[in-house]
Amino acid sequence: ATPMDLSGIFPKNNQYKNYIMLIAGRCGSTWLGDLIFDLKIAGAPHEWFNTPGMHELYRNRQATSMEDYVRQIAAIHPVFGVQIDYMRIFHLAAIIDIERTFAQFAYIDMRRKDFVAQAFSFARAQASGEWHNRQDAPEAVDGASVIKQIEKILSEERKIDAWYQRNAIEPTRLVYEDLIDDIQYSVSRVFDAISIGTPPTIELPVPRQQRNFRTQESDDEISVFRQQHQTLIARIESGRTAFDLSEFERYA
Repeated sequence: ATPMDLSGIFPKNNQYKNYIMLIAGRCGSTWLGDLIFDLKIAGAPHEWFNTPGMHELYRNRQATSMEDYVRQIAAIHPVFGVQIDYMRIFHLAAIIDIERTFAQFAYIDMRRKDFVAQAFSFARAQASGEWHNRQDAPEAVDGASVIKQIEKILSEERKIDAWYQRNAIEPTRLVYEDLIDDIQYSVSRVFDAISIGTPPTIELPVPRQQRNFRTQESDDEISVFRQQHQTLIARIESGRTAFDLSEFERYA
């Protein structure tokens, strides 16, 4: 009935803060999480609170309660890192007192500049059921499903930004495009955010997860969509946070 304060069960480390990564889907967060995990010094920032899969996670650890489950995963590494999808932070707030539980955590926000490519990635993954490392051609999707995903992306960005403002949180902001252009830079920014004192010099291992993204120029389906909806795209790009979401009703 009362959200739990679990702040006392997380590890204490004199080099790094525990941290929470608030993520917009299809933004490279799984890849980044794997890179950090492979370094073996700052935990395993995976989706421990993935609400659709939490029952299976409970069973895997034979957890007897929410607190027991969190205690177990918090004990895996000397630094606790977790990824949480934008909307799942609100689901989690019904169970955990977010303000108290994560009070001493560093906050990292990860999203994507290219909302069209992001929307296609969402739509294709949902259509195929394959969310990572698809080897064959991407699933064909219709324009209406892509526009629906764009609306969802913009709406969720605004909700989480309002949540940051209400809670006086200034997250370290990362974007997918920087991760693609310079992996070292993005990982170093995470360590800048979580380090207590001087951040370490990071030497990355070979990534376990290979990116299979396609360039904008080589993806004909995305190129056609951009041409068909160039006015809408341009208006969003010129004022992403101010665009009137009710305009999506005409595409319903």
